[in-house]
Amino acid sequence: MPNADNGGGVSSVQRALRVLEVVAAANDGIQAKVVARRLGYNLSSTYRLLNTLVQEGYLVHLGDLHGFGLGYKIPPLYQLLRERLNVEPRIADVVDQVHARTGTAAYYSLYRGLEPVVAYVAESPDAPAIRMLDIGTAGAAHATAFGKMMLAALPVGDVLSYCEINGLTRYTEHTIETVDDLMPQLELIRSTGVAVEIEEVAPGTACMASAVTDADGRLRATVAISTSLKHFHHKHSQLENAIRQASRQCCALLRNAQPTKADPR
Repeated sequence: MPNADNGGGVSSVQRALRVLEVVAAANDGIQAKVVARRLGYNLSSTYRLLNTLVQEGYLVHLGDLHGFGLGYKIPPLYQLLRERLNVEPRIADVVDQVHARTGTAAYYSLYRGLEPVVAYVAESPDAPAIRMLDIGTAGAAHATAFGKMMLAALPVGDVLSYCEINGLTRYTEHTIETVDDLMPQLELIRSTGVAVEIEEVAPGTACMASAVTDADGRLRATVAISTSLKHFHHKHSQLENAIRQASRQCCALLRNAQPTKADPR
């Protein structure tokens, strides 16, 4: 089995992806030694991974900055993802109406495998979306309202596995960091049908989400909103009613769009 330093097999792929993530999170011109330090890799293997990613077009070497930046294969991949996440126009209209009626940023999120992914966002200068919740954003299930909705729909064993594999990244001082703290929230979501997070993703903001299910009752998506703490607490009931109504509308649209089962005769 290949180890972490010999550059072979799956381990090598994982290491290259982590290098790509570090470069993506940094400003243009991040140097190899900084990447190596942040990941705990030795410098020579970091250079090999960086140069491989440059050769394949996923990174570029910026000579004027003496470092690395994202390459030009990244935007086409993002565009393909956005196309895969294409939201049916009538559902987008529902999300737009939530945004207009509530004065909040509104979101429609899908579930691809065990990842909640933002598929549509309705926002405006007066009600901007949370920056990390752009279209195509995935993960952070323990900290986002739509992510907690997904976790609440899973068996406990799957929740534990998800948290072990993905970790409980801390985004603010209020982000849940232990499974013991997460589980009571998931139980509350199961009983109320609404997921809430307060300042767990971004300081000064709160989010709320309601489920969109298919004809068999399986979770397929969520409608969610984000807004300031003041607006959230002052208009809590109205916001909850709005997303519950929107999720019911999306459920009906989703179910009407699904093909009916063939007559067994």
